[in-house]
Amino acid sequence: MALNTILLSIPFIASIGLYFTLLIPEHIPSLWSTVVKCLPILSLALFTRLHEGFVDETRINRKIFTGLLFSCVGDACLIWPEYFLYGVVAFGVAQILFIRAAGIEPLNLKLGLVFIPYANIVLYLIRAGVMEQPIVLAAAVFLYSPILLGRVWLACSKFLRHPGNSTNALESIAALSFMVSDSYLSLNRFYSVLPYHQEIVMFTYYLAQAAVTFTVLNESKRGNKKSKIK
Repeated sequence: MALNTILLSIPFIASIGLYFTLLIPEHIPSLWSTVVKCLPILSLALFTRLHEGFVDETRINRKIFTGLLFSCVGDACLIWPEYFLYGVVAFGVAQILFIRAAGIEPLNLKLGLVFIPYANIVLYLIRAGVMEQPIVLAAAVFLYSPILLGRVWLACSKFLRHPGNSTNALESIAALSFMVSDSYLSLNRFYSVLPYHQEIVMFTYYLAQAAVTFTVLNESKRGNKKSKIK
């Protein structure tokens, strides 16, 4: 199992190295830059598809695999300015799939005192820039925000309720990393140019996707335990 996991992780590690070695400027869209950006996510989807847990068609694996594919579509669309809207929609679908994979539990209301003000501050800062966009794109951005907020709030609530659960820890890391990545991307695009925005956005983004992907390891272990009991 451990050797299998390491071998399946090699394409992701190699493609991450390729991306940050080349670090093709995001303002120069091309087919090559699209491929380089999408390779790490495709390798994670491959990891999920080939991992032993997928053979059992577990609920979490199917949704994470599909969510990664939608994320890959979003990655490609965000490179090309004219397709930014479709990228936001694709990532919105991916976030919903990740939420469904994690499962719904009651929210920790105290966390709302942290996440809701944070989301409102970011939305306030980008509001003027977003309102300059076509109405459909502006609506998509404002609709995506509560979806991401819900995912972060839910993941952290589950972690606080079951702090010893490694799956909940990975989901929290994934959601928080997504929040940092998307916040920095939004502020850079709609508010003001930020230093090292490409490096920060992509590092936290790949971290988020890796964390959510590796939750399949625990799902697979649970599936194996159930099969042994039977």
